[in-house]
Amino acid sequence: MLSNSSGLVEKMSPHVFIGAGKAAQVRTDLPDAGLDSSDGTVTSKIGLMRESGAAARMLGQEAAASSALTPREAQRKIEELCKGHTPVSAEREILEIVKSLTPADQLELKRLMDGGADKYTTDRMLNEDVDDPVIREELGRILERLNNSPRINDGYIIISDLDYTVRKMGGGVFPGVNAVYRAIDEGTEQNPDSPGDIHVVTARDGMLSSPGRGLAEAALGHGSVSYGNKRGYISAAFADFSQIRDRKIENHERLLERNPDRKAILFGDSKDADPQVFAEIIRRHPEKVELAFIHRYPGRNVPQDIADHPKVVVFEQYDEVARILNHRGIINGEQAEKVEREVLLAKG
Repeated sequence: MLSNSSGLVEKMSPHVFIGAGKAAQVRTDLPDAGLDSSDGTVTSKIGLMRESGAAARMLGQEAAASSALTPREAQRKIEELCKGHTPVSAEREILEIVKSLTPADQLELKRLMDGGADKYTTDRMLNEDVDDPVIREELGRILERLNNSPRINDGYIIISDLDYTVRKMGGGVFPGVNAVYRAIDEGTEQNPDSPGDIHVVTARDGMLSSPGRGLAEAALGHGSVSYGNKRGYISAAFADFSQIRDRKIENHERLLERNPDRKAILFGDSKDADPQVFAEIIRRHPEKVELAFIHRYPGRNVPQDIADHPKVVVFEQYDEVARILNHRGIINGEQAEKVEREVLLAKG
């Protein structure tokens, strides 16, 4: 008889040793030997222990699969590893992250890294952040294969302003905006899209004025943020929006260039420079812009020549946006109804 640390008493078979706090050591070349007690409290067989071991291994595999990173999580992790000096240990971890993903998720990771405004693209990762030649060569082979893979689907990217487009000036978000963006980002059953294509282009420079609080409040699940500059932020105080306009045009064009196979749906407002930005982007890239939605800011009308453009929609509430997107087949009726319910509920 052997008493373990919990005070329970276990009988020992000559073929099995059960050590307190240790895994059982089993000789599989011996016949099954029962561990029986007269009162039936301890009954086991080596065969059952083998099955338990197989079950434990299966559970371990399932746990490992469930703990695997999503493409979005992998992107964020790689960005963290690439900041500052990248030691060889970090380079190895980057490679292991990429290799741990399925081919489909690797393709999605590449799309996320290369499609946003972030500086941590796959090209930078390979040619600037990874120095070890062996790791770089293996990563290069993976990226080359992904470059030659068929794209997932075309879909849409959302390029959106933040203040008074998504977020109210006094705080909070406009009813229905999250549901609209999510519906576009996910697509429909007939035309599913790959999530992660919401890109914020703000006039805030990130230093004198940070969009962090507004982004957290909006909770868009955005893929990237493009910032304004100090000159634009300061000149806007004197009603000069030319710096904001030029910077936003530059940021929009970068996103269009990084997403050559996707059309853009633009969201902005009439308060500052968005109407002029959208007009110029449509003029330069008419085939790349599906629609441009301009949220009407009180007291600031959209110039008539811009408002009359067939790709431009000036709106008051996001249920109007949902109906138009549904009519165009970009979102379905159920998605549009969800937006309408949110707007109606907010009206009380």
